[in-house]
Amino acid sequence: ANLPYYGIPMSTQSPAMLDNQEFNRLGVRCANSFASPFSKSVSSLWPELNACLGGALLRGQLVEWGLPLGERGRELVVSYVASVTQQRQWVLWTHAHGEYKIFPPAFAGRGAALPYLVFAESQQPLKDLKRAFASSLFALIVIDTSVSKADKISLHKQAELAYVQQCAREHGSLVFVLRSYLLSNQLGNTWAKRRINVRLRPDGQSFLLDVLRGPKAQRAFINIPKDEPCFI
Repeated sequence: ANLPYYGIPMSTQSPAMLDNQEFNRLGVRCANSFASPFSKSVSSLWPELNACLGGALLRGQLVEWGLPLGERGRELVVSYVASVTQQRQWVLWTHAHGEYKIFPPAFAGRGAALPYLVFAESQQPLKDLKRAFASSLFALIVIDTSVSKADKISLHKQAELAYVQQCAREHGSLVFVLRSYLLSNQLGNTWAKRRINVRLRPDGQSFLLDVLRGPKAQRAFINIPKDEPCFI
């Protein structure tokens, strides 16, 4: 059965969502589990996506994604999450409280290793989860600003984006910032190494990628694997 990303109550088999009080225990949890050393780059599980972006993404970078809700663009991001967690490296996915909820089995259904995937709810992740950004615990950090029709995590100020990029560079993490709208060159994020828009094509079987910033700005089509279930 298709597993949607949001909108399904948490299952008793799902890992607990971490609130800010519980987050302080995370260091102990990570220390008590086996994690592989960080590799220098991160590839997704989709070869076409890797080829479109010129290969693996280097750590220490900030990547901004334009992912309108309802167009399944987060499938591409989850392919990176799955790749990293399968290597027994930790991933943090932050999101705000809202009408939608994370459903971890949907991530597992796409190859993510849940023991190495942590979800945190916060309206102000840079404030509430500062220790996570200023540490080397996580190989990949995803800041999902798109939990409802209106962004509940602004993260628009250049100073905030500069801080995120600085932390990524200093601690060797790869940081994704997800937006619920298409990015524009008119309102640029100067700190993002790459800026990528993703739209679902009318056939529902492929994505249109616009690489606004990267080694080579380009437009490309990526076919959705036939066995890939629907993801928002």
